[in-house]
Amino acid sequence: MAGSPRFESTTLAAHPIKALMQRNAGVDWGAVDDVIYGCVNQAGEDNRNVARMAGPAWPACRSRWAGATVNRLCGSGLEAAGHAARAVKLGEADMMIAGGVEGMTRSPYVMGKPEGSVRSVDEARGHGTGLALRQFRA
Repeated sequence: MAGSPRFESTTLAAHPIKALMQRNAGVDWGAVDDVIYGCVNQAGEDNRNVARMAGPAWPACRSRWAGATVNRLCGSGLEAAGHAARAVKLGEADMMIAGGVEGMTRSPYVMGKPEGSVRSVDEARGHGTGLALRQFRA
């Protein structure tokens, strides 16, 4: 997409957390047990723990929250929310933050194995999962 913002997934992940904290200033954010984010395209700059790396949203709490990133393809954000809800329901945590994030405009170009004629494919247009590794024969 020409002209679309090119934010890293970690920057996108930080925005809703900052907004949540601003809207709920009376909450003790140090009491949050953990943050879980879903992210499918963990390639290129997203090949790290997005939930942990979104840390600028919570500098006072960053050392307390380990953060976890899950990949369940298109259901990654929902999977993260399920993990967080389960932890609270089972008494493993009192307060969790969960969500999903994807930065498809920053997805890397990839190439398939060198069998026949191959050209690189924009992973964002290849749906970001296994479809990005397409092979094109001459």
